[in-house]
Amino acid sequence: MFASEAGKKIFETGFFSWLSFGDVPMFSPRVPPQLSQVPGVERVGNEFMEVVFGLEPQNVDTARNQPQTIFYVVRMVAVEPSIAVLREMFMADSYQRYASVAAVEEQQQYRAWIKEIEDEAELRWVPQPAPVRR
Repeated sequence: MFASEAGKKIFETGFFSWLSFGDVPMFSPRVPPQLSQVPGVERVGNEFMEVVFGLEPQNVDTARNQPQTIFYVVRMVAVEPSIAVLREMFMADSYQRYASVAAVEEQQQYRAWIKEIEDEAELRWVPQPAPVRR
């Protein structure tokens, strides 16, 4: 319905993944995966990827770019390999292959857990003044 409006483009991106290691040797331990670039989409963010990869094939939704300045109407054409095959591949790989992807969330969960313990115990840290040197 928007195709006839000026400035509106309909395009197919081809296949892409949520995360990519780019041009570095595959799964280099020093380089964490990055958000994949999606042809024709400006400033892809996790929110965009969450919408796209949450779709079933042939379903449609809207997704916005990272600064939330552009909205895209997206339709999932196909998932290849299938979700079942992807799940099997994921379960067969070692945890280390994907650990860096979850590192930030793992740290956030750890901090939230510590804060919850401190709050339950009504623990308050009182800084001590530094000793005066003479």
